[in-house]
Amino acid sequence: MPAFAQFESGVEATVVDPSGAAVPGATMSLTNQATHITNQATANGAGYLHILQLPVGTYTAEVKAPGFKAWKLTDIVVEGRTVRTVYPKLSLGSETTTVSVEADTQQIETSRGNIGRTLETKTVQESPMLGQNIYAGVATLAPGVTGLGTDSGNISAAGSVGTSSYNAESGYQINSAGQRQETNEFQVDGTPVNSNSRDGVTNITPHPETVQEMKVTALSFTADKGRQSGALIELFTKSGTNKFHGMVQEFHSDNALQSRTHFNNGKVPRTIRNDFGGAVGGPIFKDRTFFFGSLFWERSIQGQSLVRTAETQDFTNYVKTKYPNAIGTMFLTQAPVKVYPTSQFLNVAQVRAAYGALTTDTFSDFTGNVVGSTTVNVSVPINGFQGIFVSTTR
Repeated sequence: MPAFAQFESGVEATVVDPSGAAVPGATMSLTNQATHITNQATANGAGYLHILQLPVGTYTAEVKAPGFKAWKLTDIVVEGRTVRTVYPKLSLGSETTTVSVEADTQQIETSRGNIGRTLETKTVQESPMLGQNIYAGVATLAPGVTGLGTDSGNISAAGSVGTSSYNAESGYQINSAGQRQETNEFQVDGTPVNSNSRDGVTNITPHPETVQEMKVTALSFTADKGRQSGALIELFTKSGTNKFHGMVQEFHSDNALQSRTHFNNGKVPRTIRNDFGGAVGGPIFKDRTFFFGSLFWERSIQGQSLVRTAETQDFTNYVKTKYPNAIGTMFLTQAPVKVYPTSQFLNVAQVRAAYGALTTDTFSDFTGNVVGSTTVNVSVPINGFQGIFVSTTR
């Protein structure tokens, strides 16, 4: 999944002295604590400065100006598509003296107003993930969002078996601001991934282990993100750091781990699922170029119980005996009913009234039930693959 996306986060500040007056010409150095990459900016005549196009991460800011002590703020958490505001207040003194401040854990974005929530890596990793699908697993934890979060855009959706990260076109029961799920917008690293043919459907569902954070906004009417009136669901993928990190995983489910439903007809249909793979990231050139990559596979057999209308055994025997050479008899012989009906039976007259079929008197001498409802267990192979490679450089 190659992606070339522009970072949309940033940090802004207005530098002031002890009296509250602006400090023009002050310089800010902003360092990513994971990669040690540093960006700089200089304050204008009003003391204002900003550093934009930052990747998601935790930063340290240091502000310096002639005649003032250096001001340092650590642990600034920059989330996806947010502009974090800091408030440097410089004290008179030597530049060699540093005043250190630790950022408040409850940091608020003051440059814009939204109803939503950012779900960081820890939340994504520790939440019970339905079918290893991040949209179905955690999207509904955001304020202003309702719905089950389950996959409703694919006919194979059925609990943890049908919900996965490998469906090429999936919609999810996620609703916000009273809107239907068709009004949702999905983005990965700032790039829209909505289906061109169906509203509210995404063509890419990154594996949870590749996601650094997820941002769900219930109301977003800014000029750059206000294309849809429903939820704005943004994923930001991981990138490498100065340390090597990796993981491998296996997700397994089978008949013994599945509960029986009302329609299972005494047993659970054959169900097997194996999701496996791994991810690794680290430096290519320390403090400069980094990589992150992942490979994941799905090998599964999805079991489903379907309620269908089928011919009764009495009617099948009747047709084979009286009309052995008919085309209908050929179908009943070559594709026989595997499980005969047990309920909701219809006789000849009822079939005529319900479907307009059997309009002739061909079966007038048959007095039994023609069709009924039966439960059929089917097991369909479903396989998938997903891989990404991301390289970031200063």
